[in-house]
Amino acid sequence: MLTQHIGSLIFESQNGTKALGEGAIAGRPFHVQPAVLVPAFTRGADPPFISVMFHNNPACSALAGNATAPIGSDGVAEFTDLAVGAPGRDYALRFCLGACFGSLLDVGKAASDVATPLFSARYGQLVLAQGCGGAIAGVPFAQQPELRVESVLQGQFTLAIGYNFGVTAHFFQGPLKGRRTQWARQGIVRFTDLRLDEARGEGNTIFFTSCAGTPAGECLEGTPEAMTAVTPPFGGFHGPPAFGTIVGQPVRSRAGWPIGSTCANRVGSVCREIVVTNPPRVELSDAFGNLVLTGDYVACTELQNAKGQELQGDTSVRLIRGAATFSNISLPLQGVGYRLAFTFVRYGAQCGDVDALVGSGGTSEEFSIVYGEISTITVVNQPVGTAGPGGVDAPLATQPAISFSDTFGNLVTTADGLRVKVPPPWY
Repeated sequence: MLTQHIGSLIFESQNGTKALGEGAIAGRPFHVQPAVLVPAFTRGADPPFISVMFHNNPACSALAGNATAPIGSDGVAEFTDLAVGAPGRDYALRFCLGACFGSLLDVGKAASDVATPLFSARYGQLVLAQGCGGAIAGVPFAQQPELRVESVLQGQFTLAIGYNFGVTAHFFQGPLKGRRTQWARQGIVRFTDLRLDEARGEGNTIFFTSCAGTPAGECLEGTPEAMTAVTPPFGGFHGPPAFGTIVGQPVRSRAGWPIGSTCANRVGSVCREIVVTNPPRVELSDAFGNLVLTGDYVACTELQNAKGQELQGDTSVRLIRGAATFSNISLPLQGVGYRLAFTFVRYGAQCGDVDALVGSGGTSEEFSIVYGEISTITVVNQPVGTAGPGGVDAPLATQPAISFSDTFGNLVTTADGLRVKVPPPWY
């Protein structure tokens, strides 16, 4: 409970969680009405009531409701329908034992006077008449928000025909584009071109604020005099496919192995287990960089500079949530300066169908292919017998030479640690 001592009266709000004036609306009784405690030594004194006047009144408002409250047997005077007549900030009320006399400048002359903390009163309320719908990235909402500005007339909310201040839209989850501030016309506020460029899926909400007499740029959430409203959650989705991005570049790989693979289990010079750790990967986005999560599309790839060979494996992959991974494409011949070209087509179309292309593709960085596992040993120099005398222990005139190659005939130029055994001759 909010309590403040000034003189011999004690001000209390009747609600222990909120102060007097919090959420106050001009012309409507305070949601939290004030209560004033008369200490025991003054109980029974005459007059038996508490009266109220402005302690601070920057908007030159009038008070509405009961301006006096009787002191109960418990020493507490409770007001029931006290209200401020005009919107504004930095209001304060003064409570007096009996009638209040004098001007605001006289406050403090009576030892029994008590004053409230400063508070604000809102002009009225914002009522959302229409929320947002059809939110596609980069495109104004198909359904734009619409609000009513209402003020209090004879105790009831009614359309504020004469309201001439701006209503501002806020999106706290990211940038909100379009004209974010609109002025009311005959109490109605219509937004026309709000949009989101980021596709955030479901759960988006737009928050609105408006303050009578405060510049729109200064009227924010939490401003005491701000009228507020919020839309129900709505979805924000990507636009049509616009461009592809290579998010996983092809890397140096072995001939015949999937591009981006490595050996996970090697026994001697033989790889027992190959795993793909860094495969080529592409994404398809709309014009604002949002992944195209829906729709049915296929990513295609081909070797740009073939050098006499073809790309092996699955060269077309269906996109899943905007991305495609090529996990089993390979090249059989070693070489440098290779590049992969990527395109996107509608599902069901052939990769080369130009009429089925969606968005723009791209070309990878250069990568190389090195020889694979040793598969074949070839004698490149046949041994030739001794030149001259020496017998069986004499060195051969031409020593044998061998080479190693992989399954695809690529020359293995490095065989570190490999030992070659020549068996004894047989006659």
